[in-house]
Amino acid sequence: MRRVSVGRALLGVGALAVAAVAVGLAPETEDIVRPFPVRGVQGERVEARTLGAEVEGIGAAEEVTVEYGFAPPALPTEGFWLVVEATVTTWKERQSLTYASVRVGDATYRTFSSLPAPALVGYSFDPGVPVTGQLLFELPDEALDTAVAEGIEVSFAAGIDPRLDTVAVVEVEGSDVELRPTIAIERAVVEGRG
Repeated sequence: MRRVSVGRALLGVGALAVAAVAVGLAPETEDIVRPFPVRGVQGERVEARTLGAEVEGIGAAEEVTVEYGFAPPALPTEGFWLVVEATVTTWKERQSLTYASVRVGDATYRTFSSLPAPALVGYSFDPGVPVTGQLLFELPDEALDTAVAEGIEVSFAAGIDPRLDTVAVVEVEGSDVELRPTIAIERAVVEGRG
């Protein structure tokens, strides 16, 4: 029968303790694959790896009307609609704006993707050709006060999965958000073609 020395036993216990601390300090998977934000402010173009985005205006409404396509004439909501007017340009290849979100306080909301084509989300962009349109977000009523007090972050990314890629993030002043009864949603337009 072989005897283990006290020194070796302590060394083994110490190695296990170091390993436990290392596992406890390791970042979560979400933190490892989180997108890399490229930040800017409303009115300036923010350039990420796959696209550039500029927020030109923002509004809030109790109801939106869709002025084109085969959509219902009005889209009511339990909360309110946040409407972001933006121009997006992709750089290298034909791509779609597949990820758009707004962050209000600690909450993040994805874009409403059921607008008829041609809508900004899902539009197939030719490289270097700017397209202007509106993004639509459905938010709860309590988010309006937070948006006005703290501002809003609007994020844009091309491709299906924005993880481990750059994302254009545009900061918008909350004082620009004013609740109106209705806002008209128009089709996305290629710049210069009206």
